[in-house]
Amino acid sequence: MSYLVTVTFDLKNAQSKDYDLVYKSFAALGLSKEAKGSDGKTYTLPNTTCLGEFTGASTSAVRDDLAKRTENAIAELGLTGEVFVVVGDDWRWALRFPKAYVAA
Repeated sequence: MSYLVTVTFDLKNAQSKDYDLVYKSFAALGLSKEAKGSDGKTYTLPNTTCLGEFTGASTSAVRDDLAKRTENAIAELGLTGEVFVVVGDDWRWALRFPKAYVAA
């Protein structure tokens, strides 16, 4: 079955180049900082958020696999931080760009 995986992460005491290295490592795992919408456009996700479509036996199995693989990817770069992994099996997504409300 196909699952959408959303990963967000935070690095401790990191520089912008460290984030670039994590994005590169995550891309090798099949996670991207961009998502293609149903309108055919490609959207850049918010900072430190990646998406990927994966197959597996269950949401739990895919979650456990990607949680470990993303954790290892960060550790292998000599970095520390935290990773949050969400897996869905009947998924849709939306991206919005809020604008501050200004009273008249």
